Order: sequence, then structure tokens, then C-alpha cells
Amino acid sequence: MSDSEAKKAWARDNMMLVGLKLHRKYDADLVEYLTPLADKKQATIKAALREYMAAHNEAPQSED
Repeated sequence: MSDSEAKKAWARDNMMLVGLKLHRKYDADLVEYLTPLADKKQATIKAALREYMAAHNEAPQSED
């Protein structure tokens, strides 16, 4: 197995891609909040999900 095939296999087994499409009109508050974050959008969304899970008694698995 080549290096890139191994990386693809690892990613397939260990990662999940989640896409989020925001409407500039209806989700304007979210767009406005996320726009200045530049490279920190993913970390911000992960933190919000973990906070939501904690508030609903769901234990987060990692603090990545």
C-alpha cells in the first residue's frame, strides 16, 4: 500500500467530514459571527457542539 493510499485509508477510518452550508440572509447572525474567525471556524464550531452536548448531559469524547 502506497503512502497516499495508507493516508486515505487512515482518514476513512478515523475522520468524518461535516459540511455546513449557511444562507447569508437567514443565517446572517452565524455568518457574521464566523466571518472574522478565519482559520478558527472549525475549532469554534467544535467548541459550540461540545458545550451543547455538556448542557444536555452528553459527555464529549475529546478536547481536540
